[in-house]
Amino acid sequence: MAQRNWRLIAPACDMILKKDPVSVNGIFAEIREMIRDKDVLEIGCGNGFLTENSASDACRYTACDPVGPYLKAARRRNLPQNVFLMQAEGDALPFADREFDAVLIGNLLYADEPERMLREAGRVLKKDGVLVVCVLIRTEAQISGAGLLKLLNLPGIVRRTLLEPQEWRKILMANGWNIREEQVYEGSAGVWLAACAKH
Repeated sequence: MAQRNWRLIAPACDMILKKDPVSVNGIFAEIREMIRDKDVLEIGCGNGFLTENSASDACRYTACDPVGPYLKAARRRNLPQNVFLMQAEGDALPFADREFDAVLIGNLLYADEPERMLREAGRVLKKDGVLVVCVLIRTEAQISGAGLLKLLNLPGIVRRTLLEPQEWRKILMANGWNIREEQVYEGSAGVWLAACAKH
């Protein structure tokens, strides 16, 4: 995992999400329902924004990130007591096969090649488990206002701009995932939320 990429992308992603609290609150509520009473792994928790707002209804919630300062920021949040934070790379997870009921992965997928992280997610997920993908998507509001696309297009930072839902569907299906349900949240923070199962 290219930690430098994630250091640049994560703050911009959080900035965009915080501009649209109505959509974001709906996303959090949907995620909480998807992972209710489950043993959850979040890959790429960043500063804990998603963790703080999504973990409360899980049975156990392990949140990992490759960047140490982000984990320090996450520890300063009012995290639910079921949350355990640890430093780990998304493409080399220190967990046993089929350990988790649910895996949640977000905008860390933009920081480097997503295929390796999706393989690792499949490895640590139980046979009947759910992969929850929550990523920013391309919207006109972001192009005209937030400036994240310019950041994502800087040479040496990432290889892709924000993707559209159909592009994420292709990536997931090509890497062994079926999409069971999905939702697009539009606004200043365009977000695609999907629940996926292994082929």
